Amino acid sequence: MIIDIWMPILTGDLIVKRIRAAESAIKNMPIIVMSASRDGKEIAQVAGATSYMPKPFDIDELTFAAERLLAC
Repeated sequence: MIIDIWMPILTGDLIVKRIRAAESAIKNMPIIVMSASRDGKEIAQVAGATSYMPKPFDIDELTFAAERLLAC
């Protein structure tokens, strides 16, 4: 999953926390959190994200990060 932190209604970090708390295999899903926020990396780590990508980002870097996580 690739998700932004700042979204309307339910923020990305809350979604990540809910996924990590799930009682099913979904809790192990690799999640890349993206943000332009200065605190984005820390927020992503606290939420339980697998990886963090700052914005703006290079599409090749995002592709590489996603491929690396899917290969695990």
